[in-house]
Amino acid sequence: MSSTSALVGIGVVTVALLCRWAPILVTTSGPASPARSSADVMRIWADHDWSAGTTSLPISQESLLAKRVLSKSFDGLPPNLHVQDDTVPVALLRAHLNAGRHMRLRDMCPTAGACDLQGADPDHGLTPLHMAAMRDDRSSIAYLMALGADPDAIDRAGRQYRNLSFTNFVRNARRAAEERGSTCQLPEVNLAGLGRADLDRSWAEIRRLAHEGEPVAIRGLLGAYERSDVLDWDLDTFLTRHGHVPVNVGDVPYAQYFGLPIQSMPLSTYVASLAPGSASYVFAKDDGICRDALQILDRFARDALPPYFVSPAALGSDAVHFYLGNKGSGAPFHLHSDAVNLLAHGSKTWFVTPPPQSVYSRTPIGEFAANGTSGIESLRCEQNPGDAIYIPFDWGHAVLNNEDSTFGFAVELLNKRDSLHFLRPSSQLPAGQ
Repeated sequence: MSSTSALVGIGVVTVALLCRWAPILVTTSGPASPARSSADVMRIWADHDWSAGTTSLPISQESLLAKRVLSKSFDGLPPNLHVQDDTVPVALLRAHLNAGRHMRLRDMCPTAGACDLQGADPDHGLTPLHMAAMRDDRSSIAYLMALGADPDAIDRAGRQYRNLSFTNFVRNARRAAEERGSTCQLPEVNLAGLGRADLDRSWAEIRRLAHEGEPVAIRGLLGAYERSDVLDWDLDTFLTRHGHVPVNVGDVPYAQYFGLPIQSMPLSTYVASLAPGSASYVFAKDDGICRDALQILDRFARDALPPYFVSPAALGSDAVHFYLGNKGSGAPFHLHSDAVNLLAHGSKTWFVTPPPQSVYSRTPIGEFAANGTSGIESLRCEQNPGDAIYIPFDWGHAVLNNEDSTFGFAVELLNKRDSLHFLRPSSQLPAGQ
């Protein structure tokens, strides 16, 4: 099945679902007080997996399903998910998952009074309507409003449910980049050369953007702190210290999750074997290599991110990776927990999409970019040494290395709001969370 055919499949699922439940008939009689709390309702969409990712942080069911489809493990999946292409629209996967979520909602809330649809969680102000919007569950949005959910309810970030679809984000971000004369289409905050007062204002701006759920390009992050060996990185010194470290090498990160081949070898062997234009890429964990970067990224999280982000240091080294690759290598479109990427050497081009427009791919990014990213409406931004890029939970993104020996670090973050951490019983949370 091609990506275009897969998109047609979304319509099939949506039409089938609407026919299954249309017209929306709501019985207005019900118990005097709701039998199910708003938290009960919100848990319908709080189905992230906390054990199947490459770190201890959660990944969405959409991400899990994408890996299954791209590895061609179709057993038990409906025919419209038997996608033969190496790229799959996340909307197709989400439509399949939302069909089940919508049925659970109707079973739980068969009448207007059966569930509390107005109650907001005390920490973030999210309501069931916000939750359905976060998963782009349009049938459930319509059903919740038919049951009387308040469409004007706002969360602690001042967002109505409509704001969580990021419908106009790509267009507005491109217009903003043109107005400020920047080739980077992401929101940008420049830290270079700032004094303490201006730096505090810049941290506040990053915090505001992250609070609203937007990606951010942070220029000159390393220069805002004391001089670090991270910015003085060079390949020869790196190999002298760490050339013996064993790594898995593939054309995409964690290639084995997508049914693609990997090779295991020391870092020094990997570098010696690289041919010009090779897609081979290292994306790996190592405490010794990542120690200094983790300290920097932990300080950044405490300085610039909202208070519901857990300190990276509290999660330990499991959540941080280093990467190394030549020009033309990188990571294809994918999604995961909130993350910050810090570049030490080389340059990278980012392609970023809001959740409803995301795709998941196992096609090497060099090949993908050469074909014009197949018409995907993404925002582009070039990252230079010392810069960091923040990507929110489940925003699609791909990264292309523009120079040989491009090297840096990526840390995944626990965002207690967007990971829906607050809906999980404490007994189910890993240590440190």
